[in-house]
Amino acid sequence: MKKTLTLLSLALMLISCKQGETTNDKKQVKPQTLLETVDCSFFAPLDSLPTDEQVGWLRAHQNAACDPKNDECRLEKHTISESEFNKGVGDYWGNNPIVYTGFSLNELKATTTNRMYEEFITFKPNTTNIIDLGVDKDFGKQTAASYYSVPLFYSLENIYGLDGRVKFLFTKALINSNETVVFFISGTNHYFDLSVNPT
Repeated sequence: MKKTLTLLSLALMLISCKQGETTNDKKQVKPQTLLETVDCSFFAPLDSLPTDEQVGWLRAHQNAACDPKNDECRLEKHTISESEFNKGVGDYWGNNPIVYTGFSLNELKATTTNRMYEEFITFKPNTTNIIDLGVDKDFGKQTAASYYSVPLFYSLENIYGLDGRVKFLFTKALINSNETVVFFISGTNHYFDLSVNPT
């Protein structure tokens, strides 16, 4: 009888712990867990190639590269911590007010009908520091713009289960002494930088 009562109380404790877990908790934990266990060896050839050849490799292998099983690998190349994000933004803006430009996921996806590596979305600050969206086939051609791959935003949608209306907030930052455009997903602690990797 004592054994039965002990097992029953343990089962109730486990159930109450599970009930206390929210959907948001699950969304926060999922990416970190996946990034720790995912096999990204498919993208290993990129490590030894210059940027223009990386783009060529991604285009030659884009069906496999854009497979959802590689979503976490794509994120891993662009994810930064909140402290890295805040430092980069602070280093760029200093005591000036930070200017953010928001785009919904639907707006980002509407910039191109391409879902692979044929084109890249460009983020170019104008004279008032508002970020203008564009599309370019040649990664890095416009030196004043930052480039992100189209598949990156589909990966973010898949991994975090994002609604098309969710906002991405973009701003200028200094990351490793390089001026770039960084962003975060509104209402979350998910931060991303350009990196020189076109994944």
